[in-house]
Amino acid sequence: QLYSVRSEQSWGIGDLADLRDIAWLAARRCAADFVLINPLHAAEPVSPLTPSPYLPSTRRFVNPIYLRVEDIPETGYLPAAERTLVEWQAEVARPLSADPGPIDRDVVWAAKRVALEVVYAAPRTPARQLAFETFRAEQGQGLEDFAAWCAITEHLAQSEGEDPAPM
Repeated sequence: QLYSVRSEQSWGIGDLADLRDIAWLAARRCAADFVLINPLHAAEPVSPLTPSPYLPSTRRFVNPIYLRVEDIPETGYLPAAERTLVEWQAEVARPLSADPGPIDRDVVWAAKRVALEVVYAAPRTPARQLAFETFRAEQGQGLEDFAAWCAITEHLAQSEGEDPAPM
């Protein structure tokens, strides 16, 4: 279960960088040809997040909670103020990686969501912008519909007094 494989650099939940490291170690040390993991499908965009990866909101898109924010190229080019915002979010979530208790997906997602919004607002290189636009075009209406559903879900959570990204 990828979510339970947490490293010192994880934000309280195992992520794709942890998976990369595990796969490399499994291939290198054990001659593994593949690694099986739990589903990585997208969950609901607001708290409380469903703890099971087998109950996604969609099977078409990947859950952004599994991203390692620092691995997104734009993160490395953030101005100091924005970089500090991302680092503050990491400081909230990283200690959870050493917590032996249940994984607190809500805290992790709240921190990653803020950080991802900061990174998303950063300028992209022309090549990265083209890749982003190509992805949007390839995914088409399905992506637009899922994004609209997420926005409506967040709006309804806010109007009901819930904080979609508690700090």
